[in-house]
Amino acid sequence: MSGKRRSIITLGFAGVISGVLTIHPPFPGDFLRDMGIYLGAVFGIILAISLWVFHYYPRSVARAIAVVVSSTVAYIVAFFSTFFADMWVPHPLSPSANDTNPPAYVMFVGGTLGALIISTTVLLLYRDENTNVGRGILHCSFGGGILGVLGYSLGVLLIGQEHKPGDLPGLVSLYIIWQAGMGCLLAAYLPNPVWRVQTPPLREAISQPGTDHATREKRAPNVPLWGKLFMALVLVSLVSYIARVTWVTHNFRSQQKDFSEYQHQRPSLENLAPVVPMTNEQAVILHPIRGRTAQLMGPINNKSTSDKAASVLFTACYMQPDYRCEANPADVKVQVSQWPDSGWSTYEMQGIQHRYVGYSTHPKRIQKFGNAVLAEVNPKDPAIGKFYWTSGAVLVVVDSDVSDSDEFIREYLERYPSSL
Repeated sequence: MSGKRRSIITLGFAGVISGVLTIHPPFPGDFLRDMGIYLGAVFGIILAISLWVFHYYPRSVARAIAVVVSSTVAYIVAFFSTFFADMWVPHPLSPSANDTNPPAYVMFVGGTLGALIISTTVLLLYRDENTNVGRGILHCSFGGGILGVLGYSLGVLLIGQEHKPGDLPGLVSLYIIWQAGMGCLLAAYLPNPVWRVQTPPLREAISQPGTDHATREKRAPNVPLWGKLFMALVLVSLVSYIARVTWVTHNFRSQQKDFSEYQHQRPSLENLAPVVPMTNEQAVILHPIRGRTAQLMGPINNKSTSDKAASVLFTACYMQPDYRCEANPADVKVQVSQWPDSGWSTYEMQGIQHRYVGYSTHPKRIQKFGNAVLAEVNPKDPAIGKFYWTSGAVLVVVDSDVSDSDEFIREYLERYPSSL
């Protein structure tokens, strides 16, 4: 068997092993999997080990690390580029409009970009004077796109359409076929490795200039400046991505903690006085404000539950004449809710900041017409946004999408002076 054929089979088999380890990690838990670090790094680790063990020169720890870094970034880029391609590319070939899984042909985008990053790094680091780097990068990148489509299509074909929405049945075969195929493509353009049963130590090999080891080290061309800049960009991208994901994860956990603390501050549900609903005219302002007529929605009587007291909600929508709130976004929407006492109205006001677990807003306390209110406003137009406050057992929320919201806030503050 020729050296080239043997190297292609060797790196191809290494890709198969990498694909299996990608699907079935050898350790429990989600170690680095949330950030996509493991899924990208595993191929780079197996590839770097293979290049080292099978005597692809020049060998160094820095080059091996560069391969792992580029593989990690390649996966991240492939993932996000495929995601955005699925959003932006029309799906004329999708079998069903209700099918939420991406069509196979969008995998070409991620497969191509991922292969571009890996092949550029590997061919620059392990080439010799006879390596056509440009052609190798082009063929490997195009081949990576084809492998992405074939691997995903084969998985969908074998598993069929019997899967839960959101599952990606093609990923199992995609990981194995793409990584095995990329191993073969890289081997086809890399110089033949120095095959030998025993490899002399590096110091001994250097002292013997006639050996293949020393000859390969001597002939290895330096990485050009553009290649160094490319790999530096790849490294900076990975560091910034890890920093960003780490910050987001920390922020998410911090907000989960804040939300949990907020829930623990819930008032008691015992011995609450029943809520006596106001009339519509008492609850909301029904006359026109700033030329916008009021449209009443409700009231809605919310019964008590195991974690929330009973309440009554009134909603007034303000629109230009001849516009209906049901068919158009409201210019201004005001919600007035009655609670058993001020403890529950305050608790619900604080809950507005927690849209859902892991995401909290940070309202500002501002003064409006001699009253303190909380506001989440548009930085470009402070009149647009959400304004809310409590008035005893009543919670008032003003949602404004117009620049003249002050008159609405003023009239509601006159009726419901702020307790903040």
